[in-house]
Amino acid sequence: MNYSRLFLVVLCLVSASSAAEEPRHVKVYFEEGRFAGWPANNGMWTWGDEILVGFTQGYLGDPKVERGHLFARDKPTNGAFGRSMDGGETWEVTRQNFPAGPPKAMPTDLPLTDPKFILTARGKSMYTSNDKGHTWEGPWKLPFSESMTLEARTDYHVLGKKDLLLMLVAAKSNGNEGRPFSARTLDGGKTWNQFTWIGKQPETRFSIMPSSIRLESGRLLAAIRRREDVPFHNNNFIELFASDDNGLTWELLAVPTKDLGVRNGNSPYLLRLEDGRLCITTANRSAPSHIFAVFSEDDGVTWGKKRVLRGDGGGWDLGYTQSMQRSDGKVVTIYYFHETLHGERYIAATIWKP
Repeated sequence: MNYSRLFLVVLCLVSASSAAEEPRHVKVYFEEGRFAGWPANNGMWTWGDEILVGFTQGYLGDPKVERGHLFARDKPTNGAFGRSMDGGETWEVTRQNFPAGPPKAMPTDLPLTDPKFILTARGKSMYTSNDKGHTWEGPWKLPFSESMTLEARTDYHVLGKKDLLLMLVAAKSNGNEGRPFSARTLDGGKTWNQFTWIGKQPETRFSIMPSSIRLESGRLLAAIRRREDVPFHNNNFIELFASDDNGLTWELLAVPTKDLGVRNGNSPYLLRLEDGRLCITTANRSAPSHIFAVFSEDDGVTWGKKRVLRGDGGGWDLGYTQSMQRSDGKVVTIYYFHETLHGERYIAATIWKP
């Protein structure tokens, strides 16, 4: 037997198998001269391998003018949706068609438990759809929006036909950003008789953008984007809170990652994998800017080392992940990205095996 030849064959097979497991990157939306960003501000919904994700479309800014995001603030912007019917492999992009007008009282007969029902929350308002986001109704007033300054993103749990739990963010007592809370209605939105802050009010900066899941035990877990400044350093990290009474009380469970890099850090997305592990996807904005994941094997009590999903970022202006696990077990992580410092910001999806 030619053992050297056999060794080469085995080596090639192993190499091919390893290459097949490498993350693949797909462009959800890319257009020359455009800025696309912030999927986590808009929300994501899934039905099997069908994915709907929202994001913002604008124009690329002049680096000599813009000092923050390379976003042309003097040009028009709009919301958009990317929809995939094949687990993130191909995408169709359409403009968001939300109704205009001032927010109205939320209807009490929304079909909360219909699989086609979804909602999205932004700022002080929310919109609802009964057909997987093809058409929308609203805007509806979010709870406590008349008495508090809200900066909501989309994170919610339908607990019954009239039972809805929203994860929202309000300004701190000094008017600055921000502090998360949970709000619950048991009568379809007629009254909101449960309000609970999640964690203590930050002393210096903010606690925002909750991403939550509900475990089989009924326990709720909420990952929170945090910034707490210390002398000569802005400290960006993620906290994880737990509730065993449907959001009536919350306790700090863990700090899944302690360093999210420069600027204001990044938002987390919390996902329960089919093998039972918990996964948080997020981004680090320090050079080399990258998208990464961390995992827990004990329902969030402890967290392991991070796994870089994509490390070729062109600068800090990226991230805001949303993630789902499709029917073949692979995870699709969606975020905004750019590969060169002044290049187009676009919406990308990384398909990877956890």
